[in-house]
Amino acid sequence: MSIFLMPKGMCRLLTSIQRKFLWSGTVKMRKICKVQWNVVVRDKDRGGLGIGSLIAKNKAMLFKWI
Repeated sequence: MSIFLMPKGMCRLLTSIQRKFLWSGTVKMRKICKVQWNVVVRDKDRGGLGIGSLIAKNKAMLFKWI
């Protein structure tokens, strides 16, 4: 993730695994979400959990190489 640009499909897959785990506790179960994902991804100062976006993290790690 720090050397190569992550494909969008992989970002979507990993984000869906994060969502399913956070809301149901497992990857296989599915429940109704109680909070929007964009709220969860926000910084803690702005009322979120501070998880952050995988796409943004990937781009930040790539910029460290420049």
